[in-house]
Amino acid sequence: MISAKDGSVVLISEEEYNNMKENLFIMSNPAMVKRLSESINQIINHQFVEMSLEDLKKYEDH
Repeated sequence: MISAKDGSVVLISEEEYNNMKENLFIMSNPAMVKRLSESINQIINHQFVEMSLEDLKKYEDH
């Protein structure tokens, strides 16, 4: 934290700032929060399919 006469400021990297903005955007959208939560639960419960990049590219045009 940097203190100044007019108050204090926090200096962070641009990457960290952009991550914070993205998180705020996602967390302010209830549909995105729900989808993220569902995805996390699927991972925790091993309800996912592993694919190679080559396999995923087959779905690119669909």
